[in-house]
Amino acid sequence: FDRALLKQSQWVHLADSKASESPRPVKTTEQILNESGLAQEDTSGMEHFTMRVRIADRETELRDKSVHQYSEDQRQRLMSVYVRCLEDIPPPSDVEAILGDPKRFGKALFRAHKAKIEVFDRARNKEQNSLLQLFISDVNQQELKNYELIIARYLDVQLDSTNMSETVASFIWREVPVEIQREMRLSLDEHCVGSAMQRTFESLRRWKSEILRKGGDSRLRADLTLELCPAPMQENTGLMKMLEDIGIVDRKASIDYQRRIWRLLEGKVREWRDEEERALVVNSNDLESFVRETLSGKLWWGALYELLQK
Repeated sequence: FDRALLKQSQWVHLADSKASESPRPVKTTEQILNESGLAQEDTSGMEHFTMRVRIADRETELRDKSVHQYSEDQRQRLMSVYVRCLEDIPPPSDVEAILGDPKRFGKALFRAHKAKIEVFDRARNKEQNSLLQLFISDVNQQELKNYELIIARYLDVQLDSTNMSETVASFIWREVPVEIQREMRLSLDEHCVGSAMQRTFESLRRWKSEILRKGGDSRLRADLTLELCPAPMQENTGLMKMLEDIGIVDRKASIDYQRRIWRLLEGKVREWRDEEERALVVNSNDLESFVRETLSGKLWWGALYELLQK
């Protein structure tokens, strides 16, 4: 890591500065990042839940856009630096011996396991075993008889209500609601890349362009008119059909749910229609603002389905 942002020609000076009593001042990666305002911190010993909260806060601060994203070119540079570091640092003698002859290492593991099995084999001639080997074999046989009891004791400790309340319950009651709120906020953010709200408005613009191309302004006006209240065994038309097409109202929704949506739309359309307009029609120029205000602070089925999947 110290060599990551240093040129390869400076690696020798860095190694000399670490070995000598009067080191020559050489900037390491950590110093360069600190001067750039990107101070690093060792998180290897940090607890999982603490680390998760810090990452979630970072994602919220950056609107979940650039936290885990990096270019392919940057990935190649990081991998090349990592490979150069591996080549520059010689492995220990025992590791080098194992990597030099993997087949020999595999045979040694096989002999070790075979010897362990033979020590605990009671079927062998007892005269060939020492007293220590016989004692170890008897102890293992007695432990095997209590195998289920040992498992039950272990599970009793691990599944203790006190331990679970300290770890799992705190995560469920604190971390999970925060995570749900974060995902919901990102799903309802029109400017967040890939959010449910952004895809809804993309579908709305495509729908409007297609209607204008097929039927012109007259067809668009008819599709933006709030027709009669939904009834059983009857397909929706007008504004309700538009909401189905862009994924706000599910086609398989119950009649009661569709009627509640219709009553909500009735009040909204009366607020948004032109003053000289008698019919319940939304002006096509105000369509996006109308949908934006209708969905403000609400979670429709398409967004809820995506949220449940996450």
